[in-house]
Amino acid sequence: MNLFDHTPDSIRDSQNAAGYKKYLLKMQLVEIFYKEGQKSIADLCEVTNNSIPSMTAVINELIEHGWVKNYGIGPSKGGRKPSIYGLNPDAGYIVGIDLSRKFTRICIFNLHNQVVGQILEINEGLDNCDDILNKLKS
Repeated sequence: MNLFDHTPDSIRDSQNAAGYKKYLLKMQLVEIFYKEGQKSIADLCEVTNNSIPSMTAVINELIEHGWVKNYGIGPSKGGRKPSIYGLNPDAGYIVGIDLSRKFTRICIFNLHNQVVGQILEINEGLDNCDDILNKLKS
């Protein structure tokens, strides 16, 4: 499953309201995990204002499709120790481009913001290459 195959408008048009709401919750969870790191289901329920059964079902779907991993047991706040979930770092990659006046740097990151491979530095930038965007495209 690729969460980003469709725009929210195309999903809204092709599915019922519950399907669209579930899609938005999945996108919200990916954003929470990306920005804040690993969380328990109880923490996610508190942030998203969803029930534990609904959150568990959505988390299980994301695990089934490879977006989320169970990272084990977390510390207890009194009572049962929670399972901790977070993004699978290899479920997707992000290309970062630093385009400056004198040079350009390109790097690929996994979903834990860890560098994958090497940083590529090109000694051409906005001031010394008129066609830098087309050059990056190729």
